[in-house]
Amino acid sequence: MINSACDEIHIVRHGYYYKIVANGFYDISEGFCIDDRELLKALTQSGAFYPFTCGCGIPECAGIKEPLYCTKNGDIIRWLKKSPPPIETFSFNPENVLVELEKVLSEIFDELFEQFGAIPDHEYDFPHGPCGTTLITLCQTRDLCRNHKKNHIFLQKRNRVDAKCPLEGSILYTDQQKQELVNEFFQSKIKTNIISGYCKTVIRQF
Repeated sequence: MINSACDEIHIVRHGYYYKIVANGFYDISEGFCIDDRELLKALTQSGAFYPFTCGCGIPECAGIKEPLYCTKNGDIIRWLKKSPPPIETFSFNPENVLVELEKVLSEIFDELFEQFGAIPDHEYDFPHGPCGTTLITLCQTRDLCRNHKKNHIFLQKRNRVDAKCPLEGSILYTDQQKQELVNEFFQSKIKTNIISGYCKTVIRQF
């Protein structure tokens, strides 16, 4: 078992993808595809998640038979990875990791947005994440990562909602909150008439 009491975890961009590197040299994610939405959950809450998976989206296809077990205790997240061997544990403060993840996802989104344009339902041969990843899911996860503290407040308030975020309902939004998140991202984007249809699609998907 590899066990570190206090680890340094960093997000390192690699083309349209990225690596999760521990203590300056060890690539935790080597050989796997990273699911952005599952990683965000693994960085912000306790539970069992699959941030590492196969490119097809099925973890078992990559030899991953158990999820990543995550325990949040105050400002520290502890990861327990049992599959595939060896068993490894990592304990770290996720705040800097979330900042790095938001930055990397933002860079990747901007470049893919320029490449694909406003094509919200594109997923086949999409050069980022496992099968099923789209510009919409990438945008949503990036914004949720950026606003994770605000999202936690939203959850605690239990406001009336009529939609769920892509994290399987773990974070909920009112119409006004959804609009604020979408506006925050698109206010710096290019001509409104070019992306208006895409923006509306994002609002519907929250």
